[in-house]
Parts: sequence; C-alpha cells; structure tokens
Amino acid sequence: MTISKGSPKRKIYSLILTLLFLGLSITGTECENLLLGSGDIDGSWTLVSMQGDLQDVCLGEQATFNTTTGIATLKCPNSTTVTRSFDYGNGMLIFTETGIKYSVSFQTTPDFTSQLVLDGQNVDRKLFYNRISN
Repeated sequence: MTISKGSPKRKIYSLILTLLFLGLSITGTECENLLLGSGDIDGSWTLVSMQGDLQDVCLGEQATFNTTTGIATLKCPNSTTVTRSFDYGNGMLIFTETGIKYSVSFQTTPDFTSQLVLDGQNVDRKLFYNRISN
C-alpha cells in the first residue's frame, strides 16, 4: 500500500509519529530524573546516613529548608528545634551563622526515594537525607 504525499492518511501518520516521539522525549526526561535524581532543596528531609565529623548532627534529624525565607529548621529526635539562616545557589548550601558549606546533589535510592546529599566543603562531613512525603 502506497500513501501519496498530500493524502490525509499521510498527515495522520505524520501526526501520530510526531506525538509518539514527543511523548518518548518527555518520558525519557522523567525517567532520567527518577534514576539520577533531581530536585529542589525546599521541603522536609530526614537524615538517614552520615559520614565524617558528626558532632552537631544526629541520625533521624529532620531538616526543613525554605529557600524563599532562607531559613532552615533542624530537629534531632527528642531535642528542641534549631533555626539556622542559609544561602543556597549554584549547587552550594552555606549556613550563614557558622559558615559551614556543603555542595548539594540529589539522587534516587533503589526504592525510588528522593535523596538530598550534602557534601561538606569546609568540614569533613557527608550527609544523606531522604525527602519526607507531604
């Protein structure tokens, strides 16, 4: 069966192919974000793993970041909440009172949990936080 150049069937096939390729590119981007991790620091996170110098953090700490206000609330289990000012940009988180700097990255755990990774730049520390579902 041959389809002539200007026929309605050819236009329909072209439209279907275009939509298919567009759908695959969107799905591919979402899949990449899911596998490699992408994200936004805003929201609530729970500390699930830590390495290095850990004198002022605790496993299970809940951290909530608000980039609009530049305020983070940090709460260890069975402790009072601590509020800290921070700056965040270009993949770098800086707590303004202490000057502690972290490079920020995101990844996805094997069970598809969004994870925030803070890698200390002027402190020997690496922290892994899982996003708390809203």
